[in-house]
Amino acid sequence: MKDQANIKKVIATSLTAIIATIIVEIAMYAQMGVALTSGIVMARVGMMVVLAIVIVVLAILDLRFDSYITILAMILCAIGDFGGFSQVADRTSLVGLLVQLVAIIGFLASLAGIWYGIMQRKKYADRKLKERLK
Repeated sequence: MKDQANIKKVIATSLTAIIATIIVEIAMYAQMGVALTSGIVMARVGMMVVLAIVIVVLAILDLRFDSYITILAMILCAIGDFGGFSQVADRTSLVGLLVQLVAIIGFLASLAGIWYGIMQRKKYADRKLKERLK
């Protein structure tokens, strides 16, 4: 773990974005009338939890492809949050406003996660280049 600060930022933004996406998706499934204990909801939430675990473990291990996984996961979260923001049914109700607020927070955290994933990749490439030049 060469760069603790960037790894902490990647983990923090990724977890924030994934938690926001889970909340927005649960709200969207509830809005559509799907039972929250149904298989499709549990599979989606389970996938997001596994994705969070994978991002954290790969960021800590500082492997070559961890930045790619982070970027792809953050794109997935950004799409989910934007979709939830744009499709909330009752926009002016308290629940609708809260879902929109969580979606905006998740979307911004996803954009930050994409940026930190890019920086993570750049720092890894710089470190490997310095090792080769020695």
